[in-house]
Amino acid sequence: MNNQWRDNGIKKIDDGDLLGAEKLLALALKENNKDYLALHALGHLNLIKGKIDHASLLFIKALEVNPLYIRSLYALTNIGYKNHENYIKEKIKVFESYEQKSNPEKIDFLFIKHHIAHQEKNFKASAISLAKANELKRLIERPNSENYIKQGNLVYEDFTKESLKFNNHEKQVKKIFIVGIPRSGTTLTESILCTNQNIFSLGESDVLAKAFNFIRENNLSTNKLEEYYNNSKIISDNLNKIYLDKMPYNYILAGHICNFISQSKIILCSRHPLGNIFSLLRAHFKKGNTYATCIKSSANLIINHKKLMNKYKNIYPNLIYEINYEKLVKNKEETIQSLIKWLGLEWKDTYLHHENHNREINTASIIQARSSINKNSLEIWKEYTELLQPAKSLLEESGLFNDFPME
Repeated sequence: MNNQWRDNGIKKIDDGDLLGAEKLLALALKENNKDYLALHALGHLNLIKGKIDHASLLFIKALEVNPLYIRSLYALTNIGYKNHENYIKEKIKVFESYEQKSNPEKIDFLFIKHHIAHQEKNFKASAISLAKANELKRLIERPNSENYIKQGNLVYEDFTKESLKFNNHEKQVKKIFIVGIPRSGTTLTESILCTNQNIFSLGESDVLAKAFNFIRENNLSTNKLEEYYNNSKIISDNLNKIYLDKMPYNYILAGHICNFISQSKIILCSRHPLGNIFSLLRAHFKKGNTYATCIKSSANLIINHKKLMNKYKNIYPNLIYEINYEKLVKNKEETIQSLIKWLGLEWKDTYLHHENHNREINTASIIQARSSINKNSLEIWKEYTELLQPAKSLLEESGLFNDFPME
């Protein structure tokens, strides 16, 4: 199905140009209103914008055109199972009768079965589907936690040899970096802070990594890091605001942020490691984060992350603030107030109601970050302890998580 408007529209979604994407997808559907790929892409765009009901309708339209388009069925199950339960189960029967399933289709279908069983509290069936789905994903792409571990260790070793430049943190904070393992509460923390209109979010930007790599490749002084970081157009256009960089993997550059980027502070997001690993396992990332498909790989990354951040926190105790997901959920107001005070920002009650703030979100946490904070699923990982056993053993052996009950 060739449609240049649609293909360019999908590319613009990936580039973050939602306005341009919407225009192109509208042209694609004007040319062919039964283009299920364009309908699905428009549904995804509406999901990013927070228009969940409209997104659901577009996913349903895509399925009416092509009942075997599993991506739309997966998306609908993920965002609207309770509202469309009978419709989804009807479409599942259609797809089950289809014998020519590709591996990606099988993976999506297994995640659908996992989500439904999870919603219906059939945790045994849910765990089986989740394990099979990730096993298939690992056949397509090898888990990559070793890359992050190696990079983090090398950057830390190089950092300890750097000549240090003092970060004048006595001035008002102008740059906030949110770091941590994905699915540790980074998007939720970003959503809370973005209720402040004076904060501009870069989202999950690679601006810092690009600036760092450019300096390394050209043998420039690390003192130039802030200059090249600020030269990015997205930052230079918003210098009058406090800007927030929510790239989780910037934890690898935590020392460089504290040392070479003035008026910056780091918010380190953390959560119970088994809860984090379970959330990674069921995230079904579209691209990257392939370690999430392997329980041991995720555990090894979390262990290495903990070691590194403990070192950086010891060096910069005043510039790195750890916010725990479980504490945020259980004691929302107290935890948020403490964070806002540490940042030196004026308190506003809007921080307590991030779900009322309309903003674009394009991460695996897209639904959770738009919902009010919910305590009910906080320890749901305990229903999957058998599945998570390999991680439990590694975490206990590390001796780094003694404050977290593993049962």
